[in-house]
Amino acid sequence: MAGFFQRVFAKVRRKKRPEPAPTSAELNQSIEEIVKSIASKLDRFLITRKVAQGPIQKSAKWALHKNHTGLFRLDAEGMSILLFTEPFLVRRQDKIQGLLPISEVDLCRAAQQKDPSAFLLQAQPPSGDGFALYESMLEKSDRDSVELPSMEELRHWNGSDIHRLLSHLRMNVVAHALIHASAEIRSILLSNASRRYREMMILELEALRSPGSDPDLNPNSQNLGLLQFDRALKEFQSEMRTYLRQKRPHSESRRRAKRAILEG
Repeated sequence: MAGFFQRVFAKVRRKKRPEPAPTSAELNQSIEEIVKSIASKLDRFLITRKVAQGPIQKSAKWALHKNHTGLFRLDAEGMSILLFTEPFLVRRQDKIQGLLPISEVDLCRAAQQKDPSAFLLQAQPPSGDGFALYESMLEKSDRDSVELPSMEELRHWNGSDIHRLLSHLRMNVVAHALIHASAEIRSILLSNASRRYREMMILELEALRSPGSDPDLNPNSQNLGLLQFDRALKEFQSEMRTYLRQKRPHSESRRRAKRAILEG
């Protein structure tokens, strides 16, 4: 009998101890590795970003040429078609030219106004370098209504504001932002996220990397798939703008109260 209990206790002692929880640095490293893997996958797919201007790719039956960011030309037998993937503006000599999508209803609504800026406000604004040209054609008051802040502005945010911003955003949207953000912004976001949040983010990124993230395979999902990053980044920037607008009146009130104390 004693030998029986000795064998049982020996088996208990031989049981493996649970693996220690990953450190904070290990969590961040895991996120970085997944982000790099996803970014590499996107880079291979987005052939339109390989060149700034010129031929992109061709087959036996067609050739794709890049005219400008967002503007492409498809040449094939009996056709030469311009395709545009996003709004864009360029300056040529003394004029600003480009393409801005707008619905027919919004176009007719703008046509009731005297100022040409009405058309610009109804159209979808460009991003990147084109936005500077877009806002140069508008009055300052109009720019404030359409401008989306850049993620790079998070460098000037304090930690508590970034933490609150993350709490307002869908985790799927933040996963997209981590993939497309600079290394500095990614570090800022992760340094202001809790350990539990980063553990969940690893699962979110893994899900985004899997084929199941394709909305065609999972049409009922609320999450945005890997190739829907444009919508995710816009949602992230829109939430930044909303947060700043909501914070502004409180900041003004605090400044007025402080001024009143000092003057009193």
